[in-house]
Amino acid sequence: MPKNITLIDCLQAFIAYSHKKGIKSFPFPFDPSWQLLFYEFAKEFSQELRFDWDGPHPVCQKLRQAITQMLYTFRIFTENDNRRLQLSSSNITRPWERNFEENRELFDLVQRMYEHARDMENFFEHPTVVL
Repeated sequence: MPKNITLIDCLQAFIAYSHKKGIKSFPFPFDPSWQLLFYEFAKEFSQELRFDWDGPHPVCQKLRQAITQMLYTFRIFTENDNRRLQLSSSNITRPWERNFEENRELFDLVQRMYEHARDMENFFEHPTVVL
């Protein structure tokens, strides 16, 4: 796969795709779940993602910064009582849906990432199944 997919494009598409599948909440930016998910797919991005293994799981500062930036710049999330990020509005993800609908490589990557995240313990709390 050509490495023409940026981290921000992928994050936006992943959140939009997951939302379209009924997911309303996501882990906090510092939750290891994000790191573990992106570690599995790191080679598919145009920018090099470096992961440190100084702790119990891989950590990529660039990923942590990108998630935090989206949190505050786009104000896409609100915190809920379960220490999860809650989508603040479904209108936010609509423009991002076009990104993955128009880019087949991004769509394929996001679809595989969603399937992987769904199999991870606690990445998606109690997703609503959309058939």
